[in-house]
Amino acid sequence: MNEDTNSELEQELLENHATEMNKLILRIYYYASIAPFLVFIETLIGAFKASLWLTGGTALYSIGLCFLLKHIYRRNPSNKLFRYFAAVVMQSVVFILSIDPHLNISLTRIAVPLITFVFFDPVYTCGVCILSSLSTLAACVIRAPMVITLITGDYTVKSYLLTTGSGLLIELILMSGLICACSVQSRKIFLKYSAYNHKNQELKNQVVYSFAEIVEQCDTNTGEHVKRTSQIVDLIVNYIENHKIYSDEISKEELKLFTVAAPLHDIGKIKIPDSILNKPGRLNAEEFEIIKQHSAEGDKIIQNTLKTIEDPLYIEIAHQMTRYHHEKWDGTGYPDHLAGSEIPLSARVMAIADVFDALSSERPYKKPYTKDQVFSEISHSSGTQFDPDMVVIVQALRPELEKIYWAETQA
Repeated sequence: MNEDTNSELEQELLENHATEMNKLILRIYYYASIAPFLVFIETLIGAFKASLWLTGGTALYSIGLCFLLKHIYRRNPSNKLFRYFAAVVMQSVVFILSIDPHLNISLTRIAVPLITFVFFDPVYTCGVCILSSLSTLAACVIRAPMVITLITGDYTVKSYLLTTGSGLLIELILMSGLICACSVQSRKIFLKYSAYNHKNQELKNQVVYSFAEIVEQCDTNTGEHVKRTSQIVDLIVNYIENHKIYSDEISKEELKLFTVAAPLHDIGKIKIPDSILNKPGRLNAEEFEIIKQHSAEGDKIIQNTLKTIEDPLYIEIAHQMTRYHHEKWDGTGYPDHLAGSEIPLSARVMAIADVFDALSSERPYKKPYTKDQVFSEISHSSGTQFDPDMVVIVQALRPELEKIYWAETQA
């Protein structure tokens, strides 16, 4: 890959990773916000001699910020500003608590900078280290007059700042330097590892697609069925993701695998005799029963062949699309007669893509349907053969689908 491609890949990897880490940061803050509340309870019962106003106010402040952070995250989970705002929020809680001389929370000063590691962003880590250091030094100055009242001996604010403050400054500089250096190195390792995984996945995808094309060559009646159905699946997947449909049912990671697994949906045809697969005409009842076996046979091939080279989630999606893409919404499909939402979403997507291509393409027993006939047939099958939601999506994608199948006619 050239430098531009590498740069784009790195950016995409980091952005996708940052979205997941924003979710992690929100979860960490949920748990961390319990600490000020516990400090307040212990102050209330006399375990700490800290100020009730300070600890109680901090507890309310941290809980209130929980709701604010959650609101910001929900509006845009990938927002880069979220991580900076979260860092300021968490550090502000540490700052407020560290003002009270009765509370010793020295280790907490580096907690927020350490959390930044999960983003593999040295600039962000460096910025948070500076923020943490400044807030810690400011807290040290503010609490100095209160501290010397608790210390026996000839101590003044100036002497306290010169001794404790200078030692604290040295610690902050050393810890910040170490954290920033580790952040740079962790970013390099992350990008190197991710790039390797990406190349490895591309290679596996090429192998799988080539395997599917070999099988398709056995079926001379279907043309470029694998390529076209994969395009339709990709369009549907992008529509689902962009419109946040089924967001509570399936993750983005799973959705992306729909397109990758789609080429394998007819892999079982390799087990069907050529005399039936390439018959120049309609199949009789006995032959149709034989060809129906391709979905179950394809599932066996996937389970027995790919499980050693692919991850379990990919295997599951490929299994669903291969075995169930001939199931019908009303339960009259095959091989397991599933109905409605019993049919996995991936198979519902594959089913409509498969039939759309069959209707739009020439077969030995029929001419291709016109575009109006195809969309009319798809609509007519809503709630019987297809998931009604899938029909709505396909109708919404009509301009894009017409470019794939009828571009020459339109020209």
